[in-house]
Amino acid sequence: MAVAVIGLCYGGGFGTMPSFTADFFGPKYMGGIYGWMLLAWGAAASPSPILIAHVRQTTGEYGTAIEVIAVVMLVSVALPLLARYRPAKALAAGGPAIKRTA
Repeated sequence: MAVAVIGLCYGGGFGTMPSFTADFFGPKYMGGIYGWMLLAWGAAASPSPILIAHVRQTTGEYGTAIEVIAVVMLVSVALPLLARYRPAKALAAGGPAIKRTA
């Protein structure tokens, strides 16, 4: 079950990141910024399994690695909330405006 949830998260990311990038940064910059996002995603995918395997070999359990992942996920929940409150200067200077629903 957990593997299916993780797989759905990856599919959801690939489904929503392009439109989010275009809405947030504007279609003019979407291609370049989305490329950097995919590069960062791929770069993070390489060391993560190695580090988790190292923790498992060192401690004999996955508990510590799961706690670290949980903390990273909690921090990542805050990022969209922070991005929601963009400075008014950026919007006034012609930056993309995203309509917010309460």
